Amino acid sequence: MENNSVRGNINVGVGVIILNHRKEILMGKRKSRHGLGQFSIPGGAVDVGEKLTDCAVREVFEETGLKLQSVKILGITNNLETFFSENTHSLSVIFFCKDYDGEPEIKEPDKHEAWAWHNMNSIPEPHFEASKKALDLYSRLVFNNEWKILIE
Repeated sequence: MENNSVRGNINVGVGVIILNHRKEILMGKRKSRHGLGQFSIPGGAVDVGEKLTDCAVREVFEETGLKLQSVKILGITNNLETFFSENTHSLSVIFFCKDYDGEPEIKEPDKHEAWAWHNMNSIPEPHFEASKKALDLYSRLVFNNEWKILIE
């Protein structure tokens, strides 16, 4: 185990993979300083004292206007590339949702340029690290026939 002398806080966030009826994933283009110009699934920071599932539902609604009906945790990503490039270390709890109400819209124009549905074979670049890791995890689950955790 490597020991380094870097000290600081680790941010905890959520990312939500939202799948529509055409099996496309919702992604937005980021406008904020953190990940500027990169594409990402919806998500954001967990508030102190907030349940993770509540955060996922809240962040998606704040960013897109979608009302999530149910979410399931897929896993956690440790986003070290962002730490080395932006000096911001975060852990992301990744959720999956296919039950939602509404159509995506820009609710935070200072943070996102656009929302669009993308096929897994045509994910736009550049891709925000936490989102890329989330979709890599999702792909492994789907292509390794491990769907049971998504549909229990």
